[in-house]
Amino acid sequence: MFLHLDNCPYCARLLEENFVSGDNYDIMRKHFDVVAVNVRGSLDVTWTDGASFTERTLAQHLGVKGTPTLIF
Repeated sequence: MFLHLDNCPYCARLLEENFVSGDNYDIMRKHFDVVAVNVRGSLDVTWTDGASFTERTLAQHLGVKGTPTLIF
């Protein structure tokens, strides 16, 4: 899971260098399904235990303090 914030330069760089292109692109594409969650977003998300959250409340539930954050 890729927890990000819109207009975050660090998030944009991580995204570009690992999920769009770069040395790690093939590894990421082959071995992972990346799910993006905006830490201030309002979309509904269902967590692994079936609990429902908005993107924002899921980030709070997971204790995300900064972006970008990756959860495997």
